[in-house]
Amino acid sequence: MPVQFSRHALEKMRRRNVDISDAYATLEYPDEVYEDVEHGTVVAVKKVDAKYVILFYKMETNVVKVITLYYTLNLADS
Repeated sequence: MPVQFSRHALEKMRRRNVDISDAYATLEYPDEVYEDVEHGTVVAVKKVDAKYVILFYKMETNVVKVITLYYTLNLADS
């Protein structure tokens, strides 16, 4: 399925130095997936080296839309 990054996600990736390959790896092979019912999004989590990628996305008609994402060192802080 095609992936579309929101303007917000692209800006946050740039500011937070999130590698686009980590974003795609998190979407394709997440370690954990959660549903954010309040916001209607899916939260994918993937460990990459010594950190985790936390990625929020929505399933739209035939498109995965990435809303935002960031790295964290500790899942308890997310």
